[in-house]
Amino acid sequence: MTTLADIVVANPAAARVFEVHAIDYCCHGQRPLEQACAEAGIDPAVVQGEIDRLAAGIARLLHLRIVRAPGARD
Repeated sequence: MTTLADIVVANPAAARVFEVHAIDYCCHGQRPLEQACAEAGIDPAVVQGEIDRLAAGIARLLHLRIVRAPGARD
């Protein structure tokens, strides 16, 4: 079972998504995403989609920083 705490440890930016939806990932971080979303009345697919999009955006930014040549201009 993957918990909210596991998700935030693997992807710290997920904390922002949980905060936006008022999902407590700290004191109640041992719950699975599905349970936390059910308790909050939110579709877990929506929350997971937001986390996935955020992670993809971060990955793109990191990729750009890695593949750009030193001294390259925007």
